[in-house]
Amino acid sequence: MNDAIEKKLPRMRQPTLVVRGGRDPTVSQPWAEEAAALLPAGALAVVPGAGHAVNYNSPAQLADLVTAFVGR
Repeated sequence: MNDAIEKKLPRMRQPTLVVRGGRDPTVSQPWAEEAAALLPAGALAVVPGAGHAVNYNSPAQLADLVTAFVGR
């Protein structure tokens, strides 16, 4: 929490996908939206019903989101 990522996000040069689980108690929807907006080429995707560890609780949905994002 001492490393303010919000200061670093605007410097990202590559397209970046922010993924949030719809039931994530750790990362709020407003914060995820702010993070995506701070990225010069950012996008936000929400996995409905998923918790914080989307890569563990919804790996297929995450893979689909990443595949679609990279394909753009």
